[in-house]
Amino acid sequence: MAERIAPAVTDTLKDLLGDGRYADLTVTCGQRKWRVHKNIVCTRCTFFEKAVDGRFAESKTDTVDLKDNHPNAVAAMIRYLYTDDLDDSIHATDDDGEWKQLAMTVQVHKIGDQFGLKRLADLATAKFEACLKGHAHNAPGFLETIEMAFADKTDLMAPFRARLIACVMEHGKELFSNGEFQDFAATVPPFAAALLKEKFRIDDEEQEQKQVTDAWQHLVYDCPTYGCGMEFALKWPPFTAGQYKCPGCGVDRTAGSWSQFYRRPVRS
Repeated sequence: MAERIAPAVTDTLKDLLGDGRYADLTVTCGQRKWRVHKNIVCTRCTFFEKAVDGRFAESKTDTVDLKDNHPNAVAAMIRYLYTDDLDDSIHATDDDGEWKQLAMTVQVHKIGDQFGLKRLADLATAKFEACLKGHAHNAPGFLETIEMAFADKTDLMAPFRARLIACVMEHGKELFSNGEFQDFAATVPPFAAALLKEKFRIDDEEQEQKQVTDAWQHLVYDCPTYGCGMEFALKWPPFTAGQYKCPGCGVDRTAGSWSQFYRRPVRS
């Protein structure tokens, strides 16, 4: 089923969103309802197509109840079916932190995945990345997003958890100087545990890199140039770019080339 709308058609469909004059299907969620058009939602989403194809009660009542979803997520999905886009700023003035900009993208990603709307899920992920890149830990709904991502232990949330942890690690000093953030972290044990695990992982990597660097810092080399045979010591970290001259004959070689001719580490 095609999920994209041709650009020339998009403006026309936008005008139909919210216009109930020719709508022939009702979508409900809690106290909210939307009058939509079958020829739009059913051709863009397999779930709606199957719901009204005659085998289910919805085909007789022309009503689809999405009671297990959040109304704002349903609204975002319906807007997407008509506009082929995701407006992540639509709840910017809401008091509900779970629907601030960053948190909304995660909620919409979940409903996109649930209803087989891969492009909607991908749009939500892209909006999440853009919001986090632009605002980092000051992104609207940052704490609510952490709480949401770590409360949901499914693999679907794994990329979001990883990005949130990376952001906290990058801005950790500023965040943990704030008593409010410390209190928050203590209330979300899976998040606190993941943060500690990441800290140990980074520390281990830095220690391993230091050991490798230390081992390469002072090495004695034999110049392979015919007639030279100069022995000399060089100091550099591993994989350093640039050329290095033999002090005897003056021939230039890269660090990688010289590494073939080292004899032994310098003893201190």
